[in-house]
Amino acid sequence: MDFARATLTISRQLLKPGREPVFGSLKRERPRVVDLAPETVARLKTHRRTQAELKLRNRTVYHDLGLVFAKEWGDLYGREDSLGLPLQSNNLGQREYARVITAAGVKRITFHGLRHTSATLLLIDGEPVHVVSARLGHKDITTTLRIYAHVLPTHGQAAALRLSGVLYGVRDQSVINPKGEGVETPTKSGDSDDWCGREDSTGLVRRVSAGPAEARFLRESPRFVFSRPVPFPPRR
Repeated sequence: MDFARATLTISRQLLKPGREPVFGSLKRERPRVVDLAPETVARLKTHRRTQAELKLRNRTVYHDLGLVFAKEWGDLYGREDSLGLPLQSNNLGQREYARVITAAGVKRITFHGLRHTSATLLLIDGEPVHVVSARLGHKDITTTLRIYAHVLPTHGQAAALRLSGVLYGVRDQSVINPKGEGVETPTKSGDSDDWCGREDSTGLVRRVSAGPAEARFLRESPRFVFSRPVPFPPRR
């Protein structure tokens, strides 16, 4: 864990649990760094303090293997169990995980399903495929595309706008306007100074200039909002 940089480095995997656990390299044989959200970092800091107190109170029997999550008193069930040893995967994926699902009142999925849920939500929200692929530890984005192609948003309208820019001079002014700010009821006059904007996943509106014909075509799409022109800063 690197709390200063808010990252988690995955450098090894558990090959054999038990009193003398065996760790090995990852499938890709190189560490993977995952960025963490501030809320996750805050919870991990709290967990680290609790873990440090447990180690201090039980320094003579705690097996410190440098694990972020390790066995505590509630995880010991046999004589071979000891504080600090790796968590049993079946207990983590069934008993503890089941309690979390029940408390949250959400649909039951497998523990591994959390990985797919995370990737799916990121892709639906527009996160670049290569970023999601790196978080998942895939060898390349081909694997990610094969698994998650069904949830990737379509970019047909964006492609149509770019083609219009080439053929008809519809120009993307690359201006970001706060959602709803200055947005009025669409006009039907077809004036050449009409403009349309596409709302992205962040709730911002991207302005695009359009002539009468293009404006009429774009007005048919529910994903676009229209307004009268407002002052814009000069393009650099």
